[in-house]
Amino acid sequence: MRYFFRILIFVILFLTMSSCGVISTIYNLYRSQENIPAPEHVLEANSEYEALWNRTDIHAGDGGTLPMIVGTPDKIIVMGWRKDSVLDSSILGLESESGEILWEVPAAYSGKIIASDNAVYLGTAGTAKVRSLNIENGESVWSTLLPWAHSVIDIYFAENRIFVHTNDSEFFVLNEQGKILDNFNETFRTFLVLNGVLYMENALGIQAVELSSKQELWSLHVDEQYTHAPIFDDGEIFLRTWSTPAKIYSIDQSTGKVNWVVSRDAFSNLCLLGKTIYFTSFDGSLVAINRYTGNEISRVKFSPQFDVDKQVSAYYVACDPTSNVLAISFGDNTQIMGLKAINP
Repeated sequence: MRYFFRILIFVILFLTMSSCGVISTIYNLYRSQENIPAPEHVLEANSEYEALWNRTDIHAGDGGTLPMIVGTPDKIIVMGWRKDSVLDSSILGLESESGEILWEVPAAYSGKIIASDNAVYLGTAGTAKVRSLNIENGESVWSTLLPWAHSVIDIYFAENRIFVHTNDSEFFVLNEQGKILDNFNETFRTFLVLNGVLYMENALGIQAVELSSKQELWSLHVDEQYTHAPIFDDGEIFLRTWSTPAKIYSIDQSTGKVNWVVSRDAFSNLCLLGKTIYFTSFDGSLVAINRYTGNEISRVKFSPQFDVDKQVSAYYVACDPTSNVLAISFGDNTQIMGLKAINP
């Protein structure tokens, strides 16, 4: 009994001193000891994709609003941890066409990731910081503390700037050197600024506001909750709701007019490659729809079907626009699959 109480006291003291790190380590240890078969999923024979590689040793983290696997030219960036690791989460750079791990660095803190052509940006949970990593080797370039802010919930890169919104309603704009260019408080979840226009949530929708005057330019109600961060690309906004089936919207960025809206059984995030939007579906398929019409182009099934009651990692699709590679992570195992889109 005396031995038990000594152990208990040690654990309490250790948790008190470094609760976040201990909880993360215990959680990863628990996950790593699960009896997880690998690999489980195989894409059926098809003419849409070429299978390139298959990894079964990396847990993809669950980023909620943003995917924890992102594509950038010639690389796939993953935030998660090794299947057999009991360490805190890592950020890994994979070569797109081989799946080879080019570099791996400790993430130090959980958070959200994005990538540009030259850098990976990590917005941290807890004390809000933005870290920049060299895209070629993962080495730290800079780290910027976001004053008075807590936990990054959205992070974007556009027009050579980084845009960050935190869970205490602070919005920051940083340049590529990590200097804070602007900061203000905004109650609504705020995404980014493009050409002087601020794009943010409103009640069950999305709106555009002139940054200088704070005058509303347009507002669109989608009548359903959406949690995944919208995609801004070439004058269009792509947004999916959280319903089942989900509604996927194409929205004109300058006017707020709906170009098209379709109902699809989207399970993962949306990923854009060329003229095509990709996502995984509840029926265990990789689905492609046309970005200009919303029409379904193809639906190729994985086997076996997804085990939606088993949650090990997260379901994401990442796209490398240079190599036309898609990386698929599966929430029911530790598998990440690399595919080349034949005609994206």
